[in-house]
Amino acid sequence: MDLKQPLPYEKQIQKLLEHGLIINNHAFAEEILSQVNYYRLTGYGVQFRKKPNASDFLPGTDIKTLYSIYLFDQEMRGLLLTYLDIIEALFRTRISYYASLKLCNTPPYNQHYDPSNYFNKSTFNSIMTALEREHNYNCDTLIIKHHDQNYSGQMPLWVGVNIMSFSNLSKYYTCLPYNIQKQIAQSVESHHAALKNHLHALSVVRNKCAHGGRLYNVKFNPPVKLERSFLKKIRQ
Repeated sequence: MDLKQPLPYEKQIQKLLEHGLIINNHAFAEEILSQVNYYRLTGYGVQFRKKPNASDFLPGTDIKTLYSIYLFDQEMRGLLLTYLDIIEALFRTRISYYASLKLCNTPPYNQHYDPSNYFNKSTFNSIMTALEREHNYNCDTLIIKHHDQNYSGQMPLWVGVNIMSFSNLSKYYTCLPYNIQKQIAQSVESHHAALKNHLHALSVVRNKCAHGGRLYNVKFNPPVKLERSFLKKIRQ
């Protein structure tokens, strides 16, 4: 089957009109489509479809409505990123602090590179492969050059986590022995199983926000699991 044919803005507008979207100002619609492509914009109209898998809009649906929701979603991503940045820095610090103190307690203090020190070795090895790609991609940065020249490319854990994606940081936590996971979780007044879920969920939201993904009317996976102790607190 052939892919869909690309359309100039005027034909995109015509297609939206054929699907029942109200457009009173074609110049305004073209300006929107030149900033937010057709596919992205119409994603904000899913709840306004006559049927879930159909393209036709419910009567009265206006392009201004879709664009307003898009702007709301854009603002929400920016707001969340501000706080996700704080959370990300916190967990890079806590995970590297507790893990390095437990794992790297004898010279040459590089035991965090040894797969035998981890609970989930296959996941750990995949993280190390990804870390090597990041190392090569950032080879011109001062931090990489310094450790290449002085430490054969190896880094202390509290340095290495800074070139690790948040997604891989979340996975790294799950690789750690349970006693270390528990220490980290206790430092943020959580349970290690709950924190595992929360880090995964946060990494998904963070990636959505960082790459302009839609948050509005989206079902996220994994669903967030809230502890009973937390739910009791907020009910008080």
